[in-house]
Amino acid sequence: MIHMNKYLLYVLPLGLMLLSINAHAELYKWTDDKGAVHYSDAKPNTATVSNSQIKLNQAVDTSSGSEGIRQVITKKPLKNVIGKSVKSVQLEKVLIELSDSTSNRKVIGTVYFGQNCLTKSLDLVVTAQTNQINNVNTEKKMQEIFSANNYKFVGKREAIFAGQQAESADLSVAAIITDIKMRVCQKGNNRLKPEANVEVYLKVEWQLFDPLDRRVIYKGQTQGYERNDYDDIDNSAGRSAMNTALANAMLNLLAENNFVQNLQKTDDLPKINTDNAQHLKVISHSILKKSRFVDDAESLQNSVVTVRTTTGHGTGFYVSKDGYILTNAHVVNDAQTVLIITKERQFKADVIRKDQQRDIALLKPREPVNVAALSLSARPTKVGETIYVIGTPLDEKLEHTITSGIVSASRKNEDGLTYYQTDAALNAGNSGGPAFNNTGEVMGIAVSGLFSKGGTGLNINFLIPIDDAISKLNIGFQ
Repeated sequence: MIHMNKYLLYVLPLGLMLLSINAHAELYKWTDDKGAVHYSDAKPNTATVSNSQIKLNQAVDTSSGSEGIRQVITKKPLKNVIGKSVKSVQLEKVLIELSDSTSNRKVIGTVYFGQNCLTKSLDLVVTAQTNQINNVNTEKKMQEIFSANNYKFVGKREAIFAGQQAESADLSVAAIITDIKMRVCQKGNNRLKPEANVEVYLKVEWQLFDPLDRRVIYKGQTQGYERNDYDDIDNSAGRSAMNTALANAMLNLLAENNFVQNLQKTDDLPKINTDNAQHLKVISHSILKKSRFVDDAESLQNSVVTVRTTTGHGTGFYVSKDGYILTNAHVVNDAQTVLIITKERQFKADVIRKDQQRDIALLKPREPVNVAALSLSARPTKVGETIYVIGTPLDEKLEHTITSGIVSASRKNEDGLTYYQTDAALNAGNSGGPAFNNTGEVMGIAVSGLFSKGGTGLNINFLIPIDDAISKLNIGFQ
């Protein structure tokens, strides 16, 4: 959990801070006869001055700007080789660290005015009470930078339509601004539309998070610098300078080889087959030892898995002893690789077949496995039959939850696809889980349900008939 006395979501209300500032002239940097460096808003008259006017957008490494604000070189990013597969990245958030402050506020710079720009007007302060702003501008700039260097960036957006899933990314990145220095100096005499010279330095800690493995896979620091003239000194000036400094820190991040290596896909993923024209045979080996579900329940649970994606989780189950897994297409969404979680182990599996209309997908483990597959029912299911569903509802900790009900009805949708309606309790996370008949054979796959506006289940849930699912994926058994 992020405590507000330590971090602040990236926001600077500079319009409130920069209202009472007067004029100042152009800023110059020059060296006297003794080699001492000076700053002045008036051009020096001495003949010993060289390179007197500062190049406002040209960073100089190891030197310092005015007031000790360090200038930083913006490095050239390491471009991805066109055609080389990369992981997609999403910006999670930008934070300003306040951990060095004892009072939920942090002075990040000063506003000056006067002929020599040496008269202090007020401090620039970030506080934990500052209103939150949207990261849209930062996302847009990051997307431009990543795209220009052939990397994939995914904007973090909520789904617009009901039933639509938000676009997911392979990795999430967060930026923690650990140090900020800013100097603002007013220019000109126009009080109605004052101009400003703004100088910003940032030190940023970057963290790259793998949502599939749920761990931080990279930590590193870069710096960013910006100095420029702006037409006014309201919010847009300070934020523009901050955004440019942050963008330069992003460019320096893409110049770090250790970071870029985490964006490369190290293996070739199999192409997901969506037409399923080629018949696939898998090795089946039934788990059933007895003739009733309740007698085999514990063994059946061990053949049901949790399927984790970068956006959440669902359920799946083994249909062959070499580890092929059935689940819903909407569980894997657009992912090519998912994480399979069992009681004993975790391993990656690739999505190799998918039928979006029937909402079914087939997963193949990346590593060799030898498991007990579930038996699939070959007989028609009757309305009124008792069924049992195994899945991981709501939370991964609730894996292997068993619920029971009856087949309430057989329904067809507008596309002519058959579904079994059931009153067995199903919740988010149950999707893709097996439904068993009384003899312990899989007769359906949990897929959807009706819920109230408050999220309460209405005991009207739906299953995909198992024979239809196998047929759509063109799977046979040896």
